[in-house]
Amino acid sequence: MEENGSNITTDQLKDYVWKTLKTGKVVVIREKLAGLYESEQQWLRATQMLSGIELDSGIRLKQASVSLCEKIQSS
Repeated sequence: MEENGSNITTDQLKDYVWKTLKTGKVVVIREKLAGLYESEQQWLRATQMLSGIELDSGIRLKQASVSLCEKIQSS
């Protein structure tokens, strides 16, 4: 990395990749749990699972919220 004059080191890149993968796994687990709670119509718990996801944009959260609201209205 530093051969090209870049400011990032291999260790920094490894840390970034690890944190990204770890965060991705947490998101997948939370989404799966939210889906299970939704199937049991436990809306509050589903919402809590989704709200615990750290987001860099609100798009994913908005989509999840809209989906959850539609399910609540149809039941």
